[in-house]
Amino acid sequence: MEMQNDDCMKYFLKHNKAHLNPKRKQKDGEILQQSKYLSLSQFKMKPMVYPKPLLRPYMGLCCQTCQSDGKGLFMDETTLQLGLTDILQVRTQFGPFWKRTFCHLLWVASLQPVTQYPNVVTQVMSDTRVESAVEGAAQLSLQKTENGPNIPDEGAYKSFLDSSRRRIMGILHKMAGTVSGPVIRFVSYALHKTLRHLVSSVRVHKGQIEVLKRAEATGKPIIYLPLHKSHLDYILLTFVLYDHNIRVPLIAAGDNLRLPIVGRFAQHLGAFFIRRRLDSHQGEKDLIYRAVLHSYLAQSLHASHSVEIFIEGGRSRSGKPSIPKAGLLGVIYDAYTSGDIQDALIVPVAISYDRIPDGSFVTEELGKPKKPETLWSVFKAGWRLLTGSGILKGAVRLDFCQPFSLADYVVSYKSNISKIRISPIFGPLEPLSPLQEAVEFPHNISTPSVTSYASDSEERRLVDSLARHVIHSASNSLAVTCTGLLSYLLLTKFRNGAPLQRIVEEFEQLRNDVVSKKIDLAFRGDSHDAISYAVELLDSSVKMEVNSQTKEQVLLPITSVPNVLDLSYHANTVIQAFLTDSILSLALLSNLSPVDFTVPKFEVVRSRDAIMNSALQLCDILRYEFIVTPPCQDNETSLLRLLEDFKSKGIISDPINENLGLSETDKWAKRISKHLDWIEEEHENDIGQMEFEDMKFVVNLLVWTASKTVFAFFLTGKLLN
Repeated sequence: MEMQNDDCMKYFLKHNKAHLNPKRKQKDGEILQQSKYLSLSQFKMKPMVYPKPLLRPYMGLCCQTCQSDGKGLFMDETTLQLGLTDILQVRTQFGPFWKRTFCHLLWVASLQPVTQYPNVVTQVMSDTRVESAVEGAAQLSLQKTENGPNIPDEGAYKSFLDSSRRRIMGILHKMAGTVSGPVIRFVSYALHKTLRHLVSSVRVHKGQIEVLKRAEATGKPIIYLPLHKSHLDYILLTFVLYDHNIRVPLIAAGDNLRLPIVGRFAQHLGAFFIRRRLDSHQGEKDLIYRAVLHSYLAQSLHASHSVEIFIEGGRSRSGKPSIPKAGLLGVIYDAYTSGDIQDALIVPVAISYDRIPDGSFVTEELGKPKKPETLWSVFKAGWRLLTGSGILKGAVRLDFCQPFSLADYVVSYKSNISKIRISPIFGPLEPLSPLQEAVEFPHNISTPSVTSYASDSEERRLVDSLARHVIHSASNSLAVTCTGLLSYLLLTKFRNGAPLQRIVEEFEQLRNDVVSKKIDLAFRGDSHDAISYAVELLDSSVKMEVNSQTKEQVLLPITSVPNVLDLSYHANTVIQAFLTDSILSLALLSNLSPVDFTVPKFEVVRSRDAIMNSALQLCDILRYEFIVTPPCQDNETSLLRLLEDFKSKGIISDPINENLGLSETDKWAKRISKHLDWIEEEHENDIGQMEFEDMKFVVNLLVWTASKTVFAFFLTGKLLN
């Protein structure tokens, strides 16, 4: 017996009603008896189609310009389709009572982490670089004492050598970090028990973890380069890696964190401490310290240690990624060129906080000096961690960018360096003079280098290019938080506040703009709930009121300077998503006048070169604040590509065809004339480059000002101003 879908529905309705009618018990029994002989295969029903789950975008894919060979490195379709996981939710917390009670202990005991972390102190002591530095320092010291007391030269020289070697042992005792298996296992258990007092969740992409495991299987050292926002950064990164049985890295830390008890404990977790100033206050180069640091890092990489370096130097006080300091990255490059390592895998890391647990940097932004870390401050932070008192808990999101090969990047850079220095509009650029180089790479001049590559300007540019590329990749991989979006709106469009429903609508539009750029959000769910959650986290910087007349809820920011700085910290995390769009929008605006907004049809014709020149000037002004494009690309190409995007949105369009109304003969003559003009100009041009013809665009002002898709660009423009 075959039954159609409608018949199936009638059958089951009839069957359910029979249980409600006691007079039909006999009929009901007959139906049940007949149902025993019915098979599901007899029902002719359409298969159930479930909607595909919403996949989170995989953030931090390799650059397609300079790392095209690594596009599929360690990746496949499976890794892209994996979702997020909260590492605070362990699998052992489900099951019997005893298993739920000791879930974290059972989870940490089940981990099988890497246990081989060789100590490289002996190799550092015998390194030829260190020996050369010791002999050089002894010679300098001997020269200073030639006019001093009458001491035999051989005895003085030997005395200086012995004192230098003792100093090396002292430097290594303070510097070197060793990963202790029992200590890190205990810390992992403690973090599982207490971290929920500090943050609500710690989420990572399972596909990114799988990629890291495949990268580690190659045996190459992995260089983790995270953006630095909080003291919790290095704890979380080590915690996440250990929780997934991935080798824990050695962590470059400032010696300001080498506190009594705490510093020694941190060294057993992989921290190696570096002086803030490599040289003495008198300006003399400390050859021994530089050589020991260089050798320690090179020998650690040679022993296949992973290394974690905060390339920005210190924590960001503004919420924006800082211009990188490439000193330690230069050491890694020098270890590669000298043959200490064959290759290394570079992994930029982005860490997003709904609210940083360290508190705000408002006092430092107002000009007060930074309070130095003390043992008492560490104990207070530990007490807050244990009790959760006074902490606004937010979520944390870590994104590990796709690893790329250092060797491949060097080859790509050297083969494409001439292309990078060519402007598609203005032709080849002249080589930089020493003064221009000092202006373009100011941080390389001011930051002490510990490597020999600094003597070669081309090598310095390569390392600087790599450092900037890492910052650009990491900043574009940051997941946008709800606190960032809300702060962004309140500081731009709603400085005076607005009804909650209006803010919800604009918040929804803004999050859609972010998603359209293939940037992931650090939250999900209804926009109204996200705003309520953000208001709770922003605490004293925003307030909710009820309009006495309309009885509507009104949300408004508190506009005192400390509160505005606090909101700016969160809002600055969103700027990178709309940076190039904002620059081009401001360039368009700078080429308009109030009279243009009164023309019929709100359409004006503007020169492409004028718009591009304005945009490039803005890029030049902002180069110390943002890395607009990666070093392997030029600003002109990115902006031209964005102009095409604006054209597809109807913001700009091509002018009316100038050949309209011409005969075919006239059109042919015009094309030949342009061709002959181009040939003549080419022969007159010394560099043989084609002269680009200035194009005209029609700017559709009505579409531009009314379009929701460019709303965020104006907002970012206000923040840039």
